[in-house]
Amino acid sequence: MLLCALSISFPLLSVLCHSPQLAVSSMASQEKKDCGLTAKPVFLKPVTRVAVTGGTFGNKLDGVYLAKKWLKDPSELQRQTFNATPCLVNPRAVKAMVRFTDKDFNTCFLESVLSAPDTEDTPYEVKRAKELNLVFGPKGSPNAYDLLLDMHSTPSSMGVTIILDNAENYLGMHLAHYVKNHIPFMKTYIYLHMAPKNTSGRITSIVRCGITLEIGPVNVETLTANAFMHMGNLVKCCLDFTDKFNQGVTFPAFETEAYQFFDHQYYPIDSDGEISAMVHPKVEGNDYSPQKPGDPILMSFDGKSIPYDGDRTFYPVFVNDPSVTIKKAAFAKTDKFKFSIPAIRTMK
Repeated sequence: MLLCALSISFPLLSVLCHSPQLAVSSMASQEKKDCGLTAKPVFLKPVTRVAVTGGTFGNKLDGVYLAKKWLKDPSELQRQTFNATPCLVNPRAVKAMVRFTDKDFNTCFLESVLSAPDTEDTPYEVKRAKELNLVFGPKGSPNAYDLLLDMHSTPSSMGVTIILDNAENYLGMHLAHYVKNHIPFMKTYIYLHMAPKNTSGRITSIVRCGITLEIGPVNVETLTANAFMHMGNLVKCCLDFTDKFNQGVTFPAFETEAYQFFDHQYYPIDSDGEISAMVHPKVEGNDYSPQKPGDPILMSFDGKSIPYDGDRTFYPVFVNDPSVTIKKAAFAKTDKFKFSIPAIRTMK
């Protein structure tokens, strides 16, 4: 059972957004990057096949229960130009209230994994990923969905974070900019993970434009009214933007800050293969705060500060989030850039 409510689909569109990969830069933070600022708008195909997914990790309960709510009644996901499809991604992990049962879902949508034949030992999440790839993909196919919004929460202090592949995803950047201007209850950030679709294992990589919606801090295995309502409003805001875009609204050019991933900060490892430090108190709870060379970023178990030994300022993201802890890392490191984004309008 897919646990997806399929919407009425419109004719498939061959192009969604201009999104070639930006090379990871080692340039100094705050540098301005021109992603193609033009006097005339860039014309993009309409967005008519939209998915809203929750429960990619079974212990992130705001997305889980919003997906369940919309599977019963998807009326809040209906717009004039499309009906979005709700989906509960990992029902087995949801039932057990764990991140995953056999394999982390962020590694299951690699092309090599999706194309491998099943065996008796194939993990549940891989089998489920193949099912979802047929519904919303196939990955890299012209038949793939136009847009997928994947709902997540994090114990990290990240406010509302819109996660995109790169800044040349003009549709995604405009969606994030629209959210920043229309969701006043929490500060909104744009995070660029810089993983090309063909090397990404995320569910967002199987569609034309995949966007992760992250809210934090929210404790895992905890359902709160604030997180539930905030995520619901965030999704509806994204759908409102998409509907306006489809109706021919021209979204003007703009400049915005975004945080671009370049590395993880790994913990020191002792002779037994165990981590031997933790996030420094000055960094804990301070995602997106500037960390300069020499600043304390980790603390050993005997209380000694471990300074940052790099040569440029960085900004920590996903501090103490399970997605980085599982890699024996403390947080992701990002550069902050200012991007110039061109105007967009839908093709007629």
